[in-house]
Amino acid sequence: MAPLLTYGTRCILRREGVERVAGTITRRDVSGQVMRIECITDEALLRDIVTPADWNYWAGWELGDAVRDLLMDFEIQARNTLEDWVAAIEKVDVDLTTMPGKVVLAKGSTGRYKSHGYITLQFDFGQISRYQMLRWSEDVGEQVRIKAQFRTSADGTSWGAWSQELQSVFPSEDGVALTGNERHIQVKMHLYTDNTSEKDANGVPTGYTPVLSGVEVIARKPGPVTEGVIEATPDVTIPAYRSENEDQKETYSFNRENALRILQTWCEDHGYEFRVDGQRRLYFGKDLGAVRQVVLRRTTNMDVKSLGDSADKLANVLHCYGAGDGPAQIRTILRDQDSIDVYGERLGTFDDSSADTLEKLIESGNKHLAKVAQPEPQFVAHHVPVHEFGEDIQLYDTVTVVDPKSGLVASVRILDEERQLTTSGEEVSLGLNCDLDNIIERIVKGRLPRPRPGGLPPE
Repeated sequence: MAPLLTYGTRCILRREGVERVAGTITRRDVSGQVMRIECITDEALLRDIVTPADWNYWAGWELGDAVRDLLMDFEIQARNTLEDWVAAIEKVDVDLTTMPGKVVLAKGSTGRYKSHGYITLQFDFGQISRYQMLRWSEDVGEQVRIKAQFRTSADGTSWGAWSQELQSVFPSEDGVALTGNERHIQVKMHLYTDNTSEKDANGVPTGYTPVLSGVEVIARKPGPVTEGVIEATPDVTIPAYRSENEDQKETYSFNRENALRILQTWCEDHGYEFRVDGQRRLYFGKDLGAVRQVVLRRTTNMDVKSLGDSADKLANVLHCYGAGDGPAQIRTILRDQDSIDVYGERLGTFDDSSADTLEKLIESGNKHLAKVAQPEPQFVAHHVPVHEFGEDIQLYDTVTVVDPKSGLVASVRILDEERQLTTSGEEVSLGLNCDLDNIIERIVKGRLPRPRPGGLPPE
């Protein structure tokens, strides 16, 4: 079988016919007597779905619907250079040379800007599921504006009717919605001015022109992961809000972020879990694991690599912040007196911008406080005899750990798993209420901090 186990080959590890983990081979090592194969799990396929820049499309969506839509990949094409504008299939009363790389209105024989001009661009998207959004960068004002039309074609020859002219308040972020799924799409960008008489710096009547800097068409297509079972309560939504300055829109935004990190963000913020099976189907829910009547007993049926507690994240006086800004932001302070009595006051903060009432903030804050008010167990158990338990333990399951040496008895969750097939059989290691440094963790650690509501700060 060794010649088949090459880089890029998909593998599914089963035990007694039951799938345990699936992934793709990333490394082989045959330097020893035993061939070693490393795989990246199918969850990492979500990295291949990358959002456009400044993407806030899911703001205000129900969480379950947003997760389903997240599984659709993006196909993005843009036109924003002088060469792109020159190659446009139609240019009427626009100027491409005065401001290289930008489109402005042409001037007439009198030196005044023409009141209307347009440029038509054509895109070839191949096979897609649907068009979604048209966005563009503009410099406009009270007397100048830009509107857009679109139409689609299956063969690039016979075209449907033009849409009505569309305008956007935030064209570079929200843009306008597109429809259709045919291979070709044409976009006609209209430039308008209501002022053709204002004098320029030399006193010559010219008026004003809008400036078009770039056009972006966004389409969707099937992603590498499909929907399995997605369960999320309708009252959990992706945060969306506006600042006090209505001219500046703020939302839960992503800037070319991959779906793996976005999904992890949503899980962290709302207390959900996810996994991808060997058929590349996503399972998403509040409690994927079960309570198993399994006891991992040190010295009897397992070895312990690490068995301890960490108070690095301990907080028992929690300052909670909800929706709103400045003095109007909902806030409260929650305390865990049992923890305070033992460890003293440990301050922490908790943000939930989706909590638009004090009751909701107290509810979500108490859930978080319950997780952080006690030291976090950090156990790694080796040589776990999973074949002897009589029931199939999985990630997220809760099991009991007993250590007679220290007197420790704890109910913990399996948050990580490592399996090795050796000449003596299968060796299983479990990360309990902690993370082994697995492949997905390394992916995440090597990237920027996860995005927060409002997007990442500018670099």
